[in-house]
Amino acid sequence: MVHLLGSTIVYANFTEAQKCWAHLLRKAIKLTLQDPNNAAYRSFTDRLLEIYREACRVQRDGRLSDAGRARKVSALDDEVFDLCVAYCFPDEPPSHGLEKDYHLLVQEVLRLLLRQELLTFVTAQAALARPKERLVGSSEVIESVLGKLKRIEQDQATGGFTGLVLSLGAIVSQATEAVIQKALETVSTQDVWTWCHETLGTSVQAQRRQLMKLLKRTEQKRDQLPATT
Repeated sequence: MVHLLGSTIVYANFTEAQKCWAHLLRKAIKLTLQDPNNAAYRSFTDRLLEIYREACRVQRDGRLSDAGRARKVSALDDEVFDLCVAYCFPDEPPSHGLEKDYHLLVQEVLRLLLRQELLTFVTAQAALARPKERLVGSSEVIESVLGKLKRIEQDQATGGFTGLVLSLGAIVSQATEAVIQKALETVSTQDVWTWCHETLGTSVQAQRRQLMKLLKRTEQKRDQLPATT
């Protein structure tokens, strides 16, 4: 699984309190990509990612009480500890190569765990939520929707948002026949054009066309000037 992730795990997907996880997962994925046939590297990274995702679910679960969330965090602590112990080298630590990097990564995870710095984001951020409120703990959903929008826009995706951004509503909703009919009856084409003009302004493609026209007129005027001797 992890070899499919590549660079999708980036720092932008993590809050400030989760940056240590971003750092660890980036290292683990890089290590796995450097030796994709090493089952130990791949299993460690996959399991570490599973624990992080479970921590995110616990963090945004508004149904949990403070005591319930604390119990979940304690269980996750045990899972991380068991993972590190299982992958620690029993003999003398390696002194070079990927095995050394792998050993240092496991030790770093264990050190952060013992300092109680690894899962603090679960309780710290959850404390800001109202009772029974569930918060989104990552931007993956938003990125997925924007990815679908880019596929719809195709070549236009490189020029910024266009009027096709309005299709986001259709992407994330159930577009029944009744909903579509009501939308067509409620919003006119002129309303859409007005919204695009006021909200999005001139698209990048339109700006380029305007610039090309201006350059063309300038060249034509230059050609009409009398030749100097």
